[in-house]
Formats: sequence, structure tokens, C-alpha cells
Amino acid sequence: METNEFINCIEEYIKNLDLSVADLEALGASLNALGYLIIYYGARTETCDLITNNEVDITPAKLLLLGQVIIVVGYLILWLASTKRFYSIKLKVDYLERLRWLSSYKKLERSYIISSFANFLRLEAFYEIFIERNLNVNKDE
Repeated sequence: METNEFINCIEEYIKNLDLSVADLEALGASLNALGYLIIYYGARTETCDLITNNEVDITPAKLLLLGQVIIVVGYLILWLASTKRFYSIKLKVDYLERLRWLSSYKKLERSYIISSFANFLRLEAFYEIFIERNLNVNKDE
């Protein structure tokens, strides 16, 4: 394989990788937005329930838990996208001799994994709240 042909193959691979990364980033960000929207709806449901003193079909705790699950998945997808983005940038540096600041992309990757862990802890807390509220409801019946 000639050098130019090899470089063309690498460029095509990187282009396709970047396209898949962009799709993953869009999916992760969309899931985060959806998760936060569900949490917002849960907060509004709780407010409505407190004002009207009514039981609602779906509890705010269920909505918070559902929203947080979606957010955790969103951040995990964003972390996966950031690892692929780092790999893409590294290929550009190694094979195409393009100057990039790899450390910035590594920081981004690390920040998404830290966000994933932080949101997983929040998920655990929402789950405990959900269980506690269900136990209290069952005691009252």
C-alpha cells in the first residue's frame, strides 16, 4: 500500500469515526435534556399534589427516578463519545501530523466519567427516596 493511499484510508476512517462521535454526542445530550425535563415534570407534579392534596397516578419520586436513569445513560453515552473523540484526535496527531492539544480532550473524557459517577450517586439517592416513600405509603394503608 502506498503512503498516499494509506493516508487516504486513515482520513476516511477518521471522518467516519467523527460522524459516529457526533451522533453519539447528540444522543447523549438529548437523553440528558429528556431526563432533566422528566425531573422538572416530577417537581411540577409534586407541587400540584401538595396544593390540591390529591393522589396522582405517578408519584414524583417515580418521575425523579426515571429522569435520573435517563440522565445517567446520557452521560455514559457522552463519556463513550468523548473516548472515541480522543481516539480520533490521537489518530490525527499520529498519522496526519495535525497539531492538537490532546490534554484538553483527555480532560473532557475524564469530566464525563466523573459526571457519570456523580449522576449514578444521585440515581442511588433517588432510588432510596423512592423506596422510602413507597414504604411509608404501604404503612399508611
